[in-house]
Amino acid sequence: MTDQQIDDLTAADGTPDDAAEEQQIVDDSMIPGRGCAKDAAPDFAHIGTADSAHDLDLARALVKDDTLTYLGKSYGTMLGATYAELFPDRVGRMVLDGVLPASLDLVEVTKGQADAFEVAVRDFARDCLTHSDCPLSGSVDQAVGQLQDFLASLDAKPLPGGDRDLNEPLATYAVLANLYFPGYDYPRLRAALAQAMNSGNPSRMFRILDDRISRGPDGRYLDNSSDAFYAVTCLDRPFTGTVEDVKALALEWQKTAPTFGESLAWGLLPCKDWPATSEPVTQTRAEGSNPILVVSTRKDPATPYQWGELVAKELANARLVTYEGVGHTAYGDGNGCVDGAVDEYLLKGTLPKKGLICQ
Repeated sequence: MTDQQIDDLTAADGTPDDAAEEQQIVDDSMIPGRGCAKDAAPDFAHIGTADSAHDLDLARALVKDDTLTYLGKSYGTMLGATYAELFPDRVGRMVLDGVLPASLDLVEVTKGQADAFEVAVRDFARDCLTHSDCPLSGSVDQAVGQLQDFLASLDAKPLPGGDRDLNEPLATYAVLANLYFPGYDYPRLRAALAQAMNSGNPSRMFRILDDRISRGPDGRYLDNSSDAFYAVTCLDRPFTGTVEDVKALALEWQKTAPTFGESLAWGLLPCKDWPATSEPVTQTRAEGSNPILVVSTRKDPATPYQWGELVAKELANARLVTYEGVGHTAYGDGNGCVDGAVDEYLLKGTLPKKGLICQ
């Protein structure tokens, strides 16, 4: 995609109000697939997770390791579990933290994230209300309602920001993208919202969004992460529904995820009619592998806790560590219990006790 195309896709209205706006998001959603077919064929059909797992095994062979010692976080957990399914006898000490299951389809993954991010936005509001610079007020319910009203107001009246206007989809994306790591994200998001809501200045909202999507201050994207996200996701989890199915899901998801549900439902469309197919791994048993350590955070907005439970049960030889915390992934985030359990396994091969819960 060109920089302008990524901008257009990011700013596409995920809460369409009429047929014209619906057609616009349908058209915008075709940008990634068309770009891949035009400029990356035939290679883009071979960058799904299963292909990458084969590449990973080549890397293992090149360094002459008999087995693969591996730490995977977030999407890296799916790559690791896929590797384990394809090459169970070559799994060494493997840790999967913040688990993305191969067995869920795109609708199931997106719905799970919509609901989990709804919990996360309430956690943000609860934290925000304890700070003097918070632009929200009242109870948690009232604060979340104020945030939702602000986002909705940008649909009709975006905040001017020089070369870009802060519209509803951009602001919503900025909020969602800064709910991953509370200790770092919450203060930045709070300050950005205060500037936008109190002063009508969107500059900090753009800054915290651009940081997450690798958009430089000159409008150029610094890497191909946006392209790669669609190319990998749509090979692994093609969307087989129709536009009418998406409209129905948007209405349904609004009930449990009023902040993000509708826009995330419309976000399924780029994977509709993807111009390539692959043979993804959709079940990860990894029969015969060494033990695989699974780490899952109770309030992880991007890879919900139940996904960790699911993969730990699906794997033939796994042990689950639960982190009673908030945020995306756990290892390396300062919790001594989690870090100790992972280090002991990666460095010494010592598994933690069954049912370990880290506070």
